[in-house]
Amino acid sequence: MDVIAVMDLALLVVAACMAIIAWQDWTQRRIANWAVLVLFGCAALRWNLTSPSVSELMFNVIIALLISVPGLMKAALGAGDVKLLFALAPLWTTDTYFQAFSFGLVILITICLVADLFRSRIRPAMCTGNTTAGRRDESMYQLRERGIPLGTALSLGWITTLL
Repeated sequence: MDVIAVMDLALLVVAACMAIIAWQDWTQRRIANWAVLVLFGCAALRWNLTSPSVSELMFNVIIALLISVPGLMKAALGAGDVKLLFALAPLWTTDTYFQAFSFGLVILITICLVADLFRSRIRPAMCTGNTTAGRRDESMYQLRERGIPLGTALSLGWITTLL
């Protein structure tokens, strides 16, 4: 197999892993270790075939540190999110890394706000009260209480950068 075919196959594997991570992180707030290991394997394959610059890797690792350390301290991110950030650091270019993170968070928050707005228009009686029982199904409430599903956000952002 030539290099382009191997890279295309690796891209499909990354896409499948990111889809699984997005769904699992959104529904369970967990990221499977095997999926992160597969992403690390794809990153190692990228490094063997294309040999990107070491400065790019170091910059991405610094970005991952700047995101993960405050996120862990505030309990907004979990260990799976941190592992995912460090698995994607050698896999993506710095531009893709920045875009996936920023676009993903914006898209995720927008989807949650629109879902809450739609939900409040459909069921106004359940969403108008200030009780916790009435807010349990709201997306933004879940983001505040359960943390940010960064795997979902990164997947959404990566899909946007591919388009």
